[in-house]
Amino acid sequence: MPFDGITLNAVKQELEQFLIEKRIDRIYQPGKETIIIKFRMRSDKCNLLVSCSADSARIHLLDSRQKSPPQPPIFCMVLRKYLEGGQLICMEQKGLERVLTLHFRKVNEAGSVKNLALHCEIMGRHSNIVLVDSDTNCILDGAKRLTLEVNRYRQILPGMPYVPPPSQNKHDFRTITEEDFFNLLLAQPLNSKLHQILLNIYEGFSPLICREIVVQAGLTEDIILDECGEYELGRVWQVLIKMAEDMAASRFNPVLVRDNSKYIQYAPFDLLQYPENKKEYFESVNEALNTFFTAKEYALRFNEKKHKLERLVNAQIKKGRNKLAVHEQDLIETEDTEKDRIAGELITANMYNVSRGDREINTPNYYDPEQKNVVIPLDPSLTPSQNAQKYFKKYRKGNVKKQKAVYYIDRTREELLYLDTVSMAISQAATLEELEEIREELANQGYLKKEKRKTPVSTTPGYLTYISTDGFTIMVGKNNRQNDYLTMKVAQDEDMWLHTKDIPGAHVIVKSEGRRVPERTLLEAAMLAAYYSRGKLSGNIPVDYTLKKHVRKPIGAKPGMVIYDHHSTVYVKPESNPRLSP
Repeated sequence: MPFDGITLNAVKQELEQFLIEKRIDRIYQPGKETIIIKFRMRSDKCNLLVSCSADSARIHLLDSRQKSPPQPPIFCMVLRKYLEGGQLICMEQKGLERVLTLHFRKVNEAGSVKNLALHCEIMGRHSNIVLVDSDTNCILDGAKRLTLEVNRYRQILPGMPYVPPPSQNKHDFRTITEEDFFNLLLAQPLNSKLHQILLNIYEGFSPLICREIVVQAGLTEDIILDECGEYELGRVWQVLIKMAEDMAASRFNPVLVRDNSKYIQYAPFDLLQYPENKKEYFESVNEALNTFFTAKEYALRFNEKKHKLERLVNAQIKKGRNKLAVHEQDLIETEDTEKDRIAGELITANMYNVSRGDREINTPNYYDPEQKNVVIPLDPSLTPSQNAQKYFKKYRKGNVKKQKAVYYIDRTREELLYLDTVSMAISQAATLEELEEIREELANQGYLKKEKRKTPVSTTPGYLTYISTDGFTIMVGKNNRQNDYLTMKVAQDEDMWLHTKDIPGAHVIVKSEGRRVPERTLLEAAMLAAYYSRGKLSGNIPVDYTLKKHVRKPIGAKPGMVIYDHHSTVYVKPESNPRLSP
């Protein structure tokens, strides 16, 4: 949902309790459109995040500082020059417009006072952060510099006068009378939806809040104005009065709404349009916003890294398949190589019957059980011996080509099998740490350049752990690095090892601890092996199982690749078994 004027007002009221008269300690710019202002506090330092990103424009307190580039951008250096050491005097929001102005006062070394204003314009794709000299109203700089070619209404350039964003000429619902409320609504088209009318009339409202007002009034969400009488509109007016009173008294009830594991909405008030089991409440609006956008940015980083790895692996798979097609074609072209050797042998055996200038020889094929005659083309410019050597040379060349084709076909198929396991691991990755493990693996295999890291990837990879119904520990690797670690480092000789038969998937270990693994635990482990495999959507999957002592990793094998014997096979339905305790 968009960051509306009501949410901004709630944030403003909370920030005023903490930041007024506090001085700026440091300013950072972790992203092109995001700044972090660190304020000096008695007990701690407080981080205020301001973002003018099109899809995540917002302002709220941050629980931890984000990573910043080694070289601060120009806008960050301008902010540091003018604001660091300055004191926040007050905050201003005109009505419920989505512009919050932070007013600062800074005393320079000469003792003169400079008044500055940081305009935080939270307006979707038109968002901006503009630093202005309050005494002259001149712009010092902006996060997004705008020329007349980009915006005909105003320019955001150093030295230009600051012009606020254009007003939408909407009404502040906190200041209108009941009579004005009815007159404004009844002047709208009767076939318009009530929540859309509220959005068009009043400033600071988002579509979510307008629908919530209608729901709290006890009306259907899509009710139109023509279906509303004095009673229905009166109910809406009472909801607005209650909301205005709560805002005036700072009585907020911040809430986030989940859809499965993903946050989808946030609001400073409770949202009755969503069921209770999907809502999560917070003590402050800033805390709720910090939680919402931290999760959103984590998901964005996760998806970006995941798609990047998917593109890389898919490109390598496509390249490998093209190479395989070329080598298979080379192998087809060498199928007649043996005929060249036989032709050379037959020419040598009939050399007394062949003369320079002959274009062919018709001779019995001594290598054919029926000794049928064959016609062998000759080069008339060559001697019989030279013609024979020509065929022998062609045979040797074709034989070398055949051997290379077989060799490269085997290597390419192994590489495609490995890349398939990596592709499956990427699709099943659930955290950035798992994706980073996969990236590190690809870098070690030469598919990516290695990155210089201050904090290297953990030497102990994570993996999934379950407890079976019988109390046995079951461990599941979700990528090749985890698989190698589980199989070659964690598992003991008498532990049970499982893997889907001829299908890329997870290595699964059942810790026996000297006990016999019961059939029920074996089936539960097999279901996990099937679920965390390429065949998880199939109906019945074969899973091989054997003792770990029968599993070996060949020298030079790629990550996750092992060989095993003394195994048996069980067929199971893929399932992340709900009966197991993770």
